Amino acid sequence: MVLGPVFRTFLAASVLHGVFTVGLPALILRRTAGLSMLGTDVGHARWLGVALAGCGIYLYVWSAARLLRSRTSAIPGGKPAVLVTDGWYALTRHPLLLGVVMILLGEAPFFESWALLGYAMT
Repeated sequence: MVLGPVFRTFLAASVLHGVFTVGLPALILRRTAGLSMLGTDVGHARWLGVALAGCGIYLYVWSAARLLRSRTSAIPGGKPAVLVTDGWYALTRHPLLLGVVMILLGEAPFFESWALLGYAMT
């Protein structure tokens, strides 16, 4: 069935993003809410975080779509059938992971949280 790989990729991406770019950051923000030393005022620069996260979302979606068009695995741990070397894959080995890191780095200034920056860096 042709929708099988697409559905599995969408499901895996939803779960992974739900955990790593939404769930864990929300937990970190909740746990550090009362600690003023882990927060900072970045003013209007917080909107740069939105731009960075938006670029990360674009990179992740583009990369996953490119892998699906090549009929290869976009799921972590999946066995790739084709080596994709064009587009963003010509510039970086893992644009999917780079997209996730960009999303996390964008969340830190938007939520004005040093704790989220530490999470993104790890």
